[in-house]
Amino acid sequence: MKSTLALTFALALSSCASTSPEPVADGSRAACSRDAPIGSTIAVARCRSAEQAKEDRQEAESVASGIRRSTAGAHAGPNGQ
Repeated sequence: MKSTLALTFALALSSCASTSPEPVADGSRAACSRDAPIGSTIAVARCRSAEQAKEDRQEAESVASGIRRSTAGAHAGPNGQ
């Protein structure tokens, strides 16, 4: 009885962990991932369309280039040299 219950529980959990792409409203496929937020051990499913993923990537690149520009002069001496 215990082994049957354990097997059923394991199968139920594994079916919830599926990250197969799902159709989105515009007919494209979604890219899904399961990540644990900072400070948590509980993974959360996050599904995005290809367009959303592209926008997120462009925004991250923009932020990174801004950080590089702002820290470019950080290694200069007290007189800016």
